[in-house]
Amino acid sequence: MMPKSSTKNGRKSEANPLAGARDFIRAHPAIVLTLIYLQISAVGMIYKNSLFSAFEIDILQFSSPEDFLLAAFSEPFALIYSFAIILAVSAFVVGINIFSHGISSLTLFERVVTRRLLPTFGLAAIILFTLAPPMIAAGHNASAGAPSAIS
Repeated sequence: MMPKSSTKNGRKSEANPLAGARDFIRAHPAIVLTLIYLQISAVGMIYKNSLFSAFEIDILQFSSPEDFLLAAFSEPFALIYSFAIILAVSAFVVGINIFSHGISSLTLFERVVTRRLLPTFGLAAIILFTLAPPMIAAGHNASAGAPSAIS
């Protein structure tokens, strides 16, 4: 399906590249909320796994499905950090919308970057921020709670 176009000041302007995502969110809020909940649970499980791995305990071996589902609520870090990720992604989307507002005046390279690479970088950032900070925070908390090696 071709993007809608309109004329403005004698120039053709293309549709917002994120209009499809906005329409999907409006049409399927349950799917979006489920994905957000799974992301929060993933942050909680990664945090727990990293924390217990510092003490050489494999909690994934002893985990049940309920542990995965409740990981979002058992770790306050997961909730707080996941909401920070959601706010950052929202700011990223708003930034893309502002940047792509005058897309008709952009060069071909800038259009490719706006439509293809920026959403890809956004997805990569979500994955990176879902994995790295819980591991770092868990490692820091484990070293703070570990008994001292100096006797």
